Formats: sequence, C-alpha cells, structure tokens
Amino acid sequence: MGSNLPALRHTLRENEHAAAPIDIPDAVSVSIQSTTLGPALFRCWPFLCFLARLVTHLEAEAAPLASYAAIFACLRAALANNFTALTVSERQTLQGVLDRRFAAFADSMVVLDFFLAPFWGQVRARLSVVLWGSRSLKQMRGMAVARNCGSDTGARTALMEKLAAFTALEASHAVLPRNQNVHPALWWRLRGATFRLLQPVAVRLLAMPP
Repeated sequence: MGSNLPALRHTLRENEHAAAPIDIPDAVSVSIQSTTLGPALFRCWPFLCFLARLVTHLEAEAAPLASYAAIFACLRAALANNFTALTVSERQTLQGVLDRRFAAFADSMVVLDFFLAPFWGQVRARLSVVLWGSRSLKQMRGMAVARNCGSDTGARTALMEKLAAFTALEASHAVLPRNQNVHPALWWRLRGATFRLLQPVAVRLLAMPP
C-alpha cells in the first residue's frame, strides 16, 4: 500500500493541471501529500492484513450472516488489546471508523443472528455492551426480538428467556465440542431441538450469507 503513494501523488499533480480535473476532497489530497502517511501505513500494515483476511471470510458465501457482526466485534477487540506497535490515538481512530461503519448500516436481525451463532460466545461476553453509535449489541438484539414478535409481549418474553438459556449453555462450554466443526445453521438443525422457539429463527438467519 505504501508503495502506491508516489503514483497517487503523481495523479494529484496531473489532476491539478488537467483540463477537466476530478473533484478530489481536500482531506484526501492532504492525506496523500502528508509526509507522515507512509510511516503510519507501515505501522498499520499488520492490522490491514488482518482486516483483509477477515473481509475474505465475509465475502465467502459459505460464511454465516453472524460473521458480519462478529468480525466487526473482533476487529474492535483486536485494536483494544493487540497491534501495540500502533499508538493509542491510531488505534482509537481505527476503532472510530469501525464504529461509524457498523452503526451506519447494521441491521438488528444481523445482531440477533450473531447471538444465535455458536463459536462466538467469548466475543459476545466481552463486547455485547460496547456501544456502536448509540446502541449496544444487546440493545440491537432486543430490537430484533421486538421486530420478530410485534405486539405479542408473551412471545417476546419467551424468546428472550430462550436466548438467555442458550447463552448460559454456551457459557458452560456445552454448545459445541471443540472437535466438531460444523456450520452454525447445521448445528441448529442437528442440536437445536432443545430450543424449539429459537431453532426456526436461527436456521433461517444463519443460512443467509453476509
């Protein structure tokens, strides 16, 4: 990425003298011309490579819908606890970008899917109360339940109770044996009968690609 900077700067110079110049935002021009951009990109390189690998998983049609929320949460956690070569302000800047991106178009049903997918228990336990914009993942999950149940308060209460029971089971490490690598939608078909109220919702949501 850093090796592209000379070409980008050349493009900016050519654009300044073009008969019909492209409208390039000032912030972009300033960033490209900055003498600190190259070193900053070099420091961010391990994180950017990590991000690229995660995006590859999102683009794979075999990935469950829950991967969308999970990857944003994992990226945010990774920036908080790893990549210590980055300064605190750089990590906070990247976290802010993730926050705004996720909050801009995150659907509550995607978050509900995240809470239904096995494998992600530890991530949810740590990040379910972190705010994305003005809402936490727990709040977005509640919005999804309300959206599913409408005015039926009994169904809403029952669904939330089953979600809590599933979370408790997962916390006991009983949901997925470590040696059983199955797609979450298949897990719900095979082992979700205990949670009959959640099973059809989980199977349908987890079968959707991100």
